[in-house]
Amino acid sequence: MRIIKVIAIDQASVNSAYSIWEDSKLIRYGLIKADKKIKSHVRLRQMSAQIADLVENENPDLVVFEDC
Repeated sequence: MRIIKVIAIDQASVNSAYSIWEDSKLIRYGLIKADKKIKSHVRLRQMSAQIADLVENENPDLVVFEDC
C-alpha cells in the first residue's frame, strides 16, 4: 500500500502556516515566517524560497494552497 503525502499551506502576508499529512493523518505542522520589516515583494520572495525548500525536503505527492 502506497502512503500519500500532502503538504497544505495557509497563506498570509507575513507568516504562513503549513501542515504535513500522510494517509490523512497529521504528521507535522509549523510556520513559514518572513521579516515583516521588509517590503512586501521581498517578503514574498523569502516566503517562496521557504515553501520551495519545504517541498523539496518533504517530497510530497501533492501540495495544496488555501484559496485566497
